[in-house]
Amino acid sequence: MKVIIVDGHSEDPEEISTCIKTRWPEAVVTLTTAQDDTIRLIKNSLPDLVVIDLAPKEQNGFYLCKEIRSFSEIPIIMLSDNSEDKSVVKGLEWGADDWITKPFSYIQFLARIQAVIRRSQTLPLTQTDNPFKTRDLTVEFDSKEVKVRGKQAKLTYIEYNILYHLIKNIGRPLSSEQLLDKVWGQQYLDTKYLPKIHIQHLRQKIERDPTKPKIIVTERGQGYKLVVSR
Repeated sequence: MKVIIVDGHSEDPEEISTCIKTRWPEAVVTLTTAQDDTIRLIKNSLPDLVVIDLAPKEQNGFYLCKEIRSFSEIPIIMLSDNSEDKSVVKGLEWGADDWITKPFSYIQFLARIQAVIRRSQTLPLTQTDNPFKTRDLTVEFDSKEVKVRGKQAKLTYIEYNILYHLIKNIGRPLSSEQLLDKVWGQQYLDTKYLPKIHIQHLRQKIERDPTKPKIIVTERGQGYKLVVSR
C-alpha cells in the first residue's frame, strides 16, 4: 500500500506515518507539503490513499483536494482541528472521502482508512447481466458504466454505490441512515451529512436541472428514491 501524507502541521505527520506502518508494515508512506510539486508527486506515484492534514485557517489543503479530484478518484482523508459543519461540508464537497476531527484515536483512524480503501476497491455487484435503462439513464452493471442521455457519466465509487442501491430499491425511499449503512458502513452512522452531499454531486451529473430533481427525488421525512421515466 502506498500512502501520501500532505502535512499542514509540524508535529503530527511522523506519528501518523508510524501508525500506518505499524498496522501495514509493507506500506510505503511519503510525507510532503501542499505545494506546487505535490500534484506531480501524486500523479507519478499513484498512491492508494492521500491523507491531507489541514493546518488551522489554511486553505491550500482544500484546493489540493479539489485538484486531485479533477484527475483521480484516489481515496482522500482530511484531518483537521476544525469540527465546524461548514468546514466539514466544504472538505467533502471539494472531494474528500472522509473528514476526521482531531483529536482522534489511532484505532478509529486506522478503521476509517480501511473503510475508505475497501469502498474504493469494492463496488456492489448484481446477479443479473441486464442493464438498467430509463429514458435518461443507463447503467451497465458488469462494466459499471453509467450513461446519462446517451453520454457517459464519470461517477465516483461512492456515487456509483449510492445509485446502485437506489436502483435496487427503485420507487422506495432510502433514509440517510440506510444509505450510510449500505455505502459507508456502521461506523459512519453518526455522519448524516454524507448522503446529502454525495446525492447533490450525483444529481449534478444525472439530472437535467439539479435544483429541480426528477430522477433522484427527496421524500420528506423518509429519504431519497429513484423515479423511473421510461
